[in-house]
Formats: sequence, C-alpha cells, structure tokens
Amino acid sequence: MVRDFKARGVPIDCVGFQSHFNSASPVPGDYQANLKRFADLGVDVQITELDIEGSGTAQANSYSNVVKACLAVSRCTGITVWGVTDKYSWRASGTPLLFDGNYNKKPAYNAVLTALGGSG
Repeated sequence: MVRDFKARGVPIDCVGFQSHFNSASPVPGDYQANLKRFADLGVDVQITELDIEGSGTAQANSYSNVVKACLAVSRCTGITVWGVTDKYSWRASGTPLLFDGNYNKKPAYNAVLTALGGSG
C-alpha cells in the first residue's frame, strides 16, 4: 500500500508499527527487516503502542530486541510504549509494561535503558 500510495502521489511520511507481543505472538525474527523494508520505501517508521507481555529476562530481552531493531534502522524515528504501569494497562494480567503495578522499574525498563546506551 505504501509503495502504491507513493507512486500515485499520495503524501505519506511515516508508518507506525503497532506492536503488542506475547508468548503466543512474540517479536518476529524479521522485525528489524520489516522496519527497514518500509524505510526503504522512503518513509520514516515508528514503533507505536509497544507492549510485551511477560516478565523477567524473557520480557527484558524482547524489549531490548525491539529497541535495537529501531536503532538499527536510520529512519526509525520513535518508540512509544503503550502505557506506564502494568496496573492500568489494557493487558494488565499479562504485565506488559516497563513498570509494575506499584510503579517499580522492571528488568524490561533496565533493558530498554541499556539498549538506548544508558546504564540500567
């Protein structure tokens, strides 16, 4: 669709990737390649509505992989996590966010910070 729209002169500057992952639908192995495929069409890409169900190291690794995928694509211009605390998430039972129900940082928070070049 992006290729077709651009060919017809439709102004399209960015494509957002809604990214709601869990154990049944994990971060795809070709996630970075998909971001790049769209970027190669001449549009920016952004990861929108990011949440990853789980906990501990598995969740942290998934968050880290998504952040690294974005950083590896020069036209990936943003990442938006779909909420702050698990307590108020629309997927609360899956604990998908970077802060637990008491606003404590989870391992996923530290993994994102580290992937961004900070220290967790």
